Amino acid sequence: MPVALGVRAMTRKPYVVDLADLGKETLWLGGTFMPGDIDFSDDDVRQSEGLDWSLSVELKGGGARVVGQLRTAIQLTCVRCVEPIDRGLQRKFDLFFEPREAELFSTNDQIELEDADTSTAFMAGTALLLDEIVHEQVLLAVPMKPMCKEDCKGLCATCGMNLNTGKCDCQRLPVNPAFAPLMEFKKKLENRKGPSD
Repeated sequence: MPVALGVRAMTRKPYVVDLADLGKETLWLGGTFMPGDIDFSDDDVRQSEGLDWSLSVELKGGGARVVGQLRTAIQLTCVRCVEPIDRGLQRKFDLFFEPREAELFSTNDQIELEDADTSTAFMAGTALLLDEIVHEQVLLAVPMKPMCKEDCKGLCATCGMNLNTGKCDCQRLPVNPAFAPLMEFKKKLENRKGPSD
């Protein structure tokens, strides 16, 4: 039988579910993280409206399964012209958390993962930090190289003008023929980048 838990107001304190208290029930949670509740300051992401989320937590196979979804609006920076980009963001997720001993999480350790491990997250103890899960899922939904548009012209390397808004008067120097293969490689890389990268 599902059990519902009321959502408390978020501050910067972690939002924790202790699996030791869960038992056999499925726990259903949901709410809204307002801008500032989750810290995205180190991620080049600015949350521009409430982040609505809902999820369920259940014990399964010695670990915990977390299934949920989120929706918000964010602001990113174009990697070519550095103009702000406003984007709506929606994501569904289905995660499995497997317990591991705390000492495996030493920041000095390097852990080699098998392919099967990439669909499983690991946790020390019995606490699930729900705000950290939501934070991670937002970052996974953000393009690695966000662009304002596919054909963004970027900035002039000489004067810094945004070439999407007009042409500058800077003199273009001819490319040294020795660098022609490198320029061709650069163009190929840029053409491979799409809005979902």
